[in-house]
Amino acid sequence: MKNPNMSFPVIFLSIVLAVVSAPSAVHAQGTVLDTKGRPVRAGEPYYVLPADGNGGGLRHESRATFHPRPCPHGVVQAQFPGSLGDPVTFSPWNSKLGFVPASTNLTIEFSPDSSSCPDQPLVWTSAFSAWLRGSYVSTGGEVGREGSWFNILEDGGGGYKILHSRSGDQVGIFDDHLADARVVVLGFRPLRVKFEMAYETTDELLKKTG
Repeated sequence: MKNPNMSFPVIFLSIVLAVVSAPSAVHAQGTVLDTKGRPVRAGEPYYVLPADGNGGGLRHESRATFHPRPCPHGVVQAQFPGSLGDPVTFSPWNSKLGFVPASTNLTIEFSPDSSSCPDQPLVWTSAFSAWLRGSYVSTGGEVGREGSWFNILEDGGGGYKILHSRSGDQVGIFDDHLADARVVVLGFRPLRVKFEMAYETTDELLKKTG
């Protein structure tokens, strides 16, 4: 005859193991990973690089392609593979998360620097360009504002795609041959990306800021 007193410890242990292991499973399946396979951390700086190695990382700058004013900046892709671009930080809508989950609203913001637009936020948003006849990715957004939400989705082979949440358009690249620039736009030639942690060593940080 089975001892009924032995059943409770076994059941209790099973419940504890299930609760402990569940977050790990969700973390492994739904978390954005960096180039070394580690979870991307919220609030930490990362370079956004092309997954196929074609060109450099993403950065912000002023161009007439966007608008006649110097600010806010637009987002472009550096031409050369050796250029990492400007680091960004990710802020998921759930600020309690220490990592960046895939397929959820978040804001993307360039790390503070000596920008020529010191009074302009460096949060990504969308803007319209008459020259491009479409929308592009611009700075000047606001954390928590609908137009500044983006999503990061897995795209296979270690690559990711970034979607603008409100429009559903994927972040892509438009080659502006007149301006000799690769403009980061919405809904045109999708860009697969990967994320490389910035400033992993003190030497790299000093090199970037020095």
